[in-house]
Amino acid sequence: MKQARKEMLLGAFPPLPGELYDEMKNKDPKSYAKNFVVFLTDGNELFARCYHRYCRGGLVEKQRYVFAKDGCVRYAADNTGCWKIAKKFREPSFYGGANPFGAYDNSYDILNKKAIRRSCMKYSKLEKYLKFGTLAIEYLHLYCRHPNVEYIVEAGFGEAILKENPHSIYISCPPRSIFLMEEINWKSNDLRKMLGLTSEEIKLLKGHEKNLSAFKKWRAAYPRQPAEDILQLAEYHSNVVYAPSDVEKTGISPMRWLKYILSQDISYIEYSDHLRLCEQLDYDLHDTAISMPKDFGKFHERCSQAIKYAHNKQAREAFEKNYAQRQQLEYEGEKFMVRQPASIDDITAEGCALHHCVASYAERHAKGVLHILFIRQKSEPDKPFYTMELGVDGSIRQVRGLRNKPATGDIEKFLDGYKEYISGMFHKQKVRISA
Repeated sequence: MKQARKEMLLGAFPPLPGELYDEMKNKDPKSYAKNFVVFLTDGNELFARCYHRYCRGGLVEKQRYVFAKDGCVRYAADNTGCWKIAKKFREPSFYGGANPFGAYDNSYDILNKKAIRRSCMKYSKLEKYLKFGTLAIEYLHLYCRHPNVEYIVEAGFGEAILKENPHSIYISCPPRSIFLMEEINWKSNDLRKMLGLTSEEIKLLKGHEKNLSAFKKWRAAYPRQPAEDILQLAEYHSNVVYAPSDVEKTGISPMRWLKYILSQDISYIEYSDHLRLCEQLDYDLHDTAISMPKDFGKFHERCSQAIKYAHNKQAREAFEKNYAQRQQLEYEGEKFMVRQPASIDDITAEGCALHHCVASYAERHAKGVLHILFIRQKSEPDKPFYTMELGVDGSIRQVRGLRNKPATGDIEKFLDGYKEYISGMFHKQKVRISA
């Protein structure tokens, strides 16, 4: 809108009808401060006059706006009460001066909506926007720049796309405004091109418009997946940011992932946290025993404990303190050998490699409450094979292999020799570990 036209429109504001003045004065309890935006029209343009009613009843006009086919303009009163063209267009602020508390209620009631239908803003779909939004002035500002926003609102996608900033009621920084959740092709009046959807996808999203953003992100990640499946994924996690990439880390199909998530009754955040824990533990996320454990809750808890132990400074110090005394627990047979972990991280790595919960025993091992020992094949001394828990009395409490596999006959036979080796050791209390 040109400067000369803005100046001309300032003198074209229709007078405030007496019935609207009375409505503002008497609306709701008179002792309450309240804000109003009154729409008026006299020809084609839509005029907005913004009033603040003080708690004692005084009514003061704070700002003015004009919306026309060639643009829009805001007017503000200076210190002398004269109206001037404002430099910036924004939602009305009904309070003057500095705000020491950082918040004033700038919400407002709209009066005389019928004026919209008699003006050039009649196709703006403002009334439909107001069913989910509150920033009427900002919406009309958007409509003046992009009249095709009406297609988005009419199709039901307005709520998904037109978001208000967190300070939509109170004066703050940044100022109240509408921001777009999606990239819109404003050069087209074709809803498909505007949203980047096919006709079939628009029909599919009918009634699910709020999932538009998630739908597009999931679709971008899995372009060959049926649209119906993509919608299910979007409905499960609508605020998707990292979910597709998390699913890709596991190597499983998105629908298999979703089926697992729903069967375990867990949220995406819980699952994402689980993946991060597993990554820190160097677990193989492509192993379904890791990415889709049968009992998610128990396995996730064990992973959490493993992370805690792996980073526990006191546990590390205790481990180093007791390392030398445990050397006598090491043993070699014909095919197998028993060795102690060289560090507390070795226990975590053992659990990771064999997919069992030995990591949760790491701190107790470090403190001497029990002993964790590794059974290895002599031909592959560094490759996890079986893990053994030894009690402080020398008893073998459990031996577990890959995915908690019990000891085989060969291992049992080997352990008979190991029991004989340590029996006198504990009986004579040669193994003294500080607890």
